[in-house]
Amino acid sequence: MSITVIGSDWCPDCRRTNALLNRLGVPFTYDNEGDTKAKARAVCGKNRIPCVCLPDGSFITEPSDRELEAKLRALKLVK
Repeated sequence: MSITVIGSDWCPDCRRTNALLNRLGVPFTYDNEGDTKAKARAVCGKNRIPCVCLPDGSFITEPSDRELEAKLRALKLVK
């Protein structure tokens, strides 16, 4: 089961999302190469980053820490 975060280093929400995943000890891949907004649009239909692609096939765009942590708990990726 893997998580991919599509984002950019200049984006404060992307940095916050990555920091949360690191703090929770959740392994993830960070895709910040090329046109990340186009990649996000291909996944979720929106030019919004971060786009967090989850192992159940769902995704969350621009999640709050609370929203992302709740989803991770629901997927039993954190306790």
